[in-house]
Amino acid sequence: MSRTLSGLLSGDSDLTVNVNLAGLVAGNVPDLPRDVTVNNTICYDLSYAAGDTPFVAWAKQQGCGRAHQGLGMLVEQAAEAFNIWRGVRPDTAPVLAGLRGA
Repeated sequence: MSRTLSGLLSGDSDLTVNVNLAGLVAGNVPDLPRDVTVNNTICYDLSYAAGDTPFVAWAKQQGCGRAHQGLGMLVEQAAEAFNIWRGVRPDTAPVLAGLRGA
């Protein structure tokens, strides 16, 4: 099922994905209506940083309980590539914990 701008504006989305890198460069967040974070919407930013990206911070400010950045995706893709090339899939939990400072 494709989503249209009218669906986005009505708060009818289950998933909102930010693919805009402007947030990391200038701290900007796309001009989105607050409604995109309602009804258990997942907000995901493909960008990653040591802490929350500007988009993730914005989503949390709007009340989104499930806002995530792309650090996990980066680590999991690297682990999968390592597995393809070396035949061993690394344990990603300690890597993610170390990157997140836990």
